[in-house]
Amino acid sequence: MMDFKSGLIEIRGNSIPEDPSEFFRKLERAIEEYRKSPAPSTTANIFLNIFNTSTSKWMVYLLLRLKEFAQTDGHNVIINWLYERGDDDSLEAGRGFMKLLKYPVNLIETEPEE
Repeated sequence: MMDFKSGLIEIRGNSIPEDPSEFFRKLERAIEEYRKSPAPSTTANIFLNIFNTSTSKWMVYLLLRLKEFAQTDGHNVIINWLYERGDDDSLEAGRGFMKLLKYPVNLIETEPEE
């Protein structure tokens, strides 16, 4: 989900397709369009319960684009990685993205969904 007016980008759910390119290319184009006339601040909330390696590669690419947006354009970009309490794999994935990006990622613990 993207809300251009409020500057919110949200990726939520499970992503385990063999080739997630179609979805992520649309998201990439939307982000590039948004960069032309952004809100004062951009927040990316990422809450992936289950995702595969292909999705992980796209996430790195898109997060690097957001980092570039912040560093090149001087825009305020906040990246939040949400994970359910007790989901150590998701927490470690968030830490891994932060390490790869060399950019702050807020690791936010949530209550498990029922």
